[in-house]
Amino acid sequence: MSCKREGRKTSDLRIGSVVIDCVRFDEMLAFWKEALGYAPRDPVGKDWAVLRDPSGRNTNVSLNKVRPSGKLSGRNWLHFDLYATDQKGEVERLLKLGAKRHAQEYDQEDDFVVLEDPDGNLFCVVDVTRKVVGVEDVPKMTENGWELKARLPGGKAIVGRARTPA
Repeated sequence: MSCKREGRKTSDLRIGSVVIDCVRFDEMLAFWKEALGYAPRDPVGKDWAVLRDPSGRNTNVSLNKVRPSGKLSGRNWLHFDLYATDQKGEVERLLKLGAKRHAQEYDQEDDFVVLEDPDGNLFCVVDVTRKVVGVEDVPKMTENGWELKARLPGGKAIVGRARTPA
């Protein structure tokens, strides 16, 4: 949903998560959980975790495991994940403002698009209207307003809806 401020159209784009690339993933996960009093939003993966403020008032902190060599070349150490309910529209709007598409290979289940700001800093625009879930979770998701968008290999599926809370 868009709103108007001072006669200008604004978007519903918001900072949903600050992403930290880290080499010592388990140590970083333990540190940030304790430092902020945050809890994992979803089950922690082997190389990715989203930590959420239990009150839901503050921005998420996500941890992304990288190889030691990957942290020092060609990457930001921190970047924004911008959450959007109209990912395509927001990406187009940001490109018109001066962002550029970052050369990136995507998997079918990726819910993000990587862009560069005018200085070349990377950030992601995440589609919050879709999720990857286990096929066994699809019936429960459809009961709660989601619809099946695609079945993926490995017992996964993509579900989506018009709007979803972050």
